[in-house]
Amino acid sequence: MDSTTDLDVNPPQLPIIRAPSRSREGLKAALRRAHVLGLTFRALEQFRAMKGRWQRAPASDDGLPIPPPLLRARVAGNANAEWFLTTGRKDARIVADVMRTIGAPLEAADGILDFGCGCGRVVRHWMTLGSRIHGSDHEAPAIAWCRRNLPFGSFTVNRLEPPLGHADASYDLVSAISVFTHTPEPLQRPWLRELVRVLRPGGHVLFTTHGDLHTRSQLVPDEVNRLIRDGLVVRDEYAGGTNLCAAFHSESYVRDTLGEGLEEVAFRPGNTTDFTQDIWVFRKPRSHAD
Repeated sequence: MDSTTDLDVNPPQLPIIRAPSRSREGLKAALRRAHVLGLTFRALEQFRAMKGRWQRAPASDDGLPIPPPLLRARVAGNANAEWFLTTGRKDARIVADVMRTIGAPLEAADGILDFGCGCGRVVRHWMTLGSRIHGSDHEAPAIAWCRRNLPFGSFTVNRLEPPLGHADASYDLVSAISVFTHTPEPLQRPWLRELVRVLRPGGHVLFTTHGDLHTRSQLVPDEVNRLIRDGLVVRDEYAGGTNLCAAFHSESYVRDTLGEGLEEVAFRPGNTTDFTQDIWVFRKPRSHAD
């Protein structure tokens, strides 16, 4: 669209450049057939949390507590405390940079919702913003931790399916970092429409997807064919909302299906910065009717 900023770069999407590990995908396929992939994944999270307990946690530079290893592993796939702090700070900075580029700095936002906030990996770095900060996630233990330890914001539990418990037109910005990357296909459009509902007219929704960088390195040939045909491939939909469920999007699917009726204002392909997912920003039209 003409309104898209100069972040809009269009690298070729196909063909595959690097095939995924056959041994890894073969093992996952065998675990799926045995109906134990989900249990194995949860056990892996427990193992990562155990490793996290052995590691000495660094002191946080914001004075806030660091979540326990199991919460870090469940929401981010990595229990390392230093990684949790470093990537959260980096992702918060990237969001701020993108919003500043389109002329909508975070400091000017009257209400920000971090959808899929987990245990506060990103939202903790918005503590100093004068705007109203809110976080939402379907993981109740993560939200309970945020309520106890992040007093600058308000936090609520959402279900895996819409709606949110927020009034229409409540926020200037909704940020959803690595949420649609783990959302089942039937919930992709409903959730984006729900995020738009809670936006004020003229407000922005920023979200990320597994785009070209991930599809070229992780999808097997049959999945590539489905991506070309359908624009979306989702693995392990039954595990929606966890890192086991993995969704991959084509640019056309995001623009024509998820972004239908919205104004695309920014697109940053994965790895144009130190962030590997594609970053999208859409604006809710001022005449939008939810």
